[in-house]
Amino acid sequence: MFKKILFILIFVSITACGANIGESIKGGLTGKKKSNTDEFLVRKKAPLILPPNFDELPLPKDQQVKEEDDTTLKDEILSIEKIGKKTQSDGISSTLENSILKKIK
Repeated sequence: MFKKILFILIFVSITACGANIGESIKGGLTGKKKSNTDEFLVRKKAPLILPPNFDELPLPKDQQVKEEDDTTLKDEILSIEKIGKKTQSDGISSTLENSILKKIK
C-alpha cells in the first residue's frame, strides 16, 4: 500500500512538471507572444515650436560680444588689405617711373 501511494505521488508530481515544461516548449515553438507588449514602446512627443516673437528677443551678452569682435576683426582685415594694395600700387608706379626715367636718360 505504501508503495502504491508513493508511486501515485511521484506520478502526479512528474505529470505536473511535465505539463509546465510542455507548455513552455509549445509556446516557444508556436511563437506565442507575451502578454506584456509595452516593453519596447516608443512614445512620440509633440514637435518643438518657436514662440511667435522669437526674433525680437535680445541676444545673450556672449553672442553680442562675439558679433562685435567679428565686425572689428573684419574692419581691421579690410583696412590692412587696403593699405597693402596702396603700397603695392605705389611700388609698381615707382618702378614704372624709374624705368621710364632710365629710358629717357
